[in-house]
Amino acid sequence: MIFSDTFNRADGNNVDSGWNNPGAVYPNFDILTLALRVRGGIGNIVLVWDTLPAGGNQFSQATIVELFVPNGSQAGLCIRSSIGSGGLQFGYFFDRVNAGTVWALRVVDALGETQLGTVPDTFAVNDVLKIASSGLTVTAYRNGAAIMSGVDPNRGGVPAVGRVGFDDRTGQVTDIFRWGSWSGGDAGTAARILRRRTIFHSRTSLFPSRAAGKRV
Repeated sequence: MIFSDTFNRADGNNVDSGWNNPGAVYPNFDILTLALRVRGGIGNIVLVWDTLPAGGNQFSQATIVELFVPNGSQAGLCIRSSIGSGGLQFGYFFDRVNAGTVWALRVVDALGETQLGTVPDTFAVNDVLKIASSGLTVTAYRNGAAIMSGVDPNRGGVPAVGRVGFDDRTGQVTDIFRWGSWSGGDAGTAARILRRRTIFHSRTSLFPSRAAGKRV
């Protein structure tokens, strides 16, 4: 199964049906100018598609519409996501971290976090980013090209079949991204890269440091 959303609808805190949306309680995600805005609020929050993919080989990808000046934010894309022990969100994550200096490919499981690799934060508006899994191998892509990959140490906790979408571990309200044209679900021949589209928005903002929180 492949799911998709263009976020082409009115501004508001309710991201819409289809999404398991914490926005009614938490401010981390909303719709702004025909895009999904990720803006912090409560740490360790995900926005995932409500329907489970059929299998464990999954992907999540989206187009960058706008990037803001980072300062402690940690947010990006997620697959095989589920609530683990103590409310920690288990799964595979491709996140902008370290005050926006790098993007990291991460596994979070019952024993904590394993970083599988990092790349410099050279991404730009119109780039299409993607995280995908094949068995225990997790790979990050930029505009269709693989940029880093690693193997889940398989210590337990990451579900065989979890949900796909976005994550945000920023503890205070502060603009981080605006995303457009998302798709996700079962990886395979149907999991094609989205076409890039021209975006004309630009804006910057400073961020407070990340604060601890818990996922829901």
